[in-house]
Amino acid sequence: MQASMKKKPSYAVYFASELFNAKDLIGNAYLAEAIFDKSHGRFQCVLPQNIEHRRLTAQPVRDRSLRTLAACDLALFNFDGSELDAGTVVEFLFAKFADIPAVLLRSDSRARGAGHGGSWNLMCSFYPRTEQVLLDSLALYRKFAQQRRLRLVDMHLLAGQHSSAARKRFARSSPPTPCAHSIASCARNQSCRNTCAPKCTPGWPCCLVCGVR
Repeated sequence: MQASMKKKPSYAVYFASELFNAKDLIGNAYLAEAIFDKSHGRFQCVLPQNIEHRRLTAQPVRDRSLRTLAACDLALFNFDGSELDAGTVVEFLFAKFADIPAVLLRSDSRARGAGHGGSWNLMCSFYPRTEQVLLDSLALYRKFAQQRRLRLVDMHLLAGQHSSAARKRFARSSPPTPCAHSIASCARNQSCRNTCAPKCTPGWPCCLVCGVR
């Protein structure tokens, strides 16, 4: 039965974007990982930032990037920025001339040019086998931040309930017995055994050395 089941094909996705600062690099890596996870491994992004370019001059770097793009099944182009990244635009046009399916992604709210509602220059629009995805990044951020805050509130309430139940169980149990460290270091010395331990607040450690309550 397992042999008869068809395995879903996986696709290599060339992920073209800016690579000039930590925000770009981390954002690219996070999005590539999210695409892999949400697609259950069906779409595997190839990040140019992971291509080895050491000891290469400018032309071999360009050639290696274009060969990598040509070898992929489809491509994702990040069209963020007040002006589109020149290298990303060149790679997009190369992909179109090679008839590689493409997705143009923009999460930038700034409008530039006349292409697709003013999101980018019209010379980058109206190509075949190309999908455009426009995201309101600030609205999405606020939505997920609110959901995260609500989850944190629920977690704190649940943790408080567990803590309250634990304190009640602890209070019903017998009073804690101090360890040798707490007796030796207690300001009341040997009176700690008779005075401190029975009146110790539940949940607070009596000893800073071994942690015995």
